[in-house]
Amino acid sequence: MRRLLFGLALLACGPAWAGDTVTTKHVTARLVADVASVRARQTARVGLQLTIIPGWHTHWRNPGDAGAPPALAWTLSEGATVGPLAFPTPTPLAEGPLMTYAHTGTPLLVAPLTVAHPPAALRLHADWLVCQEVCVPEQGDFALDLPADDGAASPNAPLFRAAAEALPRPAPGSATVTPDDVLTLRDPALTPASVKAARFVPDTPDTLNDAAP
Repeated sequence: MRRLLFGLALLACGPAWAGDTVTTKHVTARLVADVASVRARQTARVGLQLTIIPGWHTHWRNPGDAGAPPALAWTLSEGATVGPLAFPTPTPLAEGPLMTYAHTGTPLLVAPLTVAHPPAALRLHADWLVCQEVCVPEQGDFALDLPADDGAASPNAPLFRAAAEALPRPAPGSATVTPDDVLTLRDPALTPASVKAARFVPDTPDTLNDAAP
């Protein structure tokens, strides 16, 4: 069973829907889009960027043995929809006898935004755990308004291109699992020269013993 380790709650500063940026003790969070405006029936991308102070981390969609992923609750103008979040590839992080799947630095959690008829008003309440030796719950309320126009790229578009490169990608070749739980990957590109280390990171919790060698 996964464990949650909590410290004192730190509430985001400012009134609800104060703007696109919230700063807490451990994280500066921004609600961003890859477009500066939207046109009818356009699909764009929006994201929550978390700039985490050194030594601390948040969690992937499967946190592993401890913690929880960020939780986002959207309130959108009529005709706008937001799809599921895409998380960048995590870093396995050993914490004593536990193994968690962590994000450090400046991860960008991305979701597709579809707008039936512009403009689009986005309101977001987000909760996340930021962890070191303990996990501290933090939260923020964000607002982002996208006017009706040609849907041109925003200055944040390069962030989304980098985020796309950081996403997990399908494994090459074929994979099989035998009844005695031996995983075999087959592909000519998988050679001792091209693969220095490997670790299986499951999409969903409680799939395996995360802390096993």
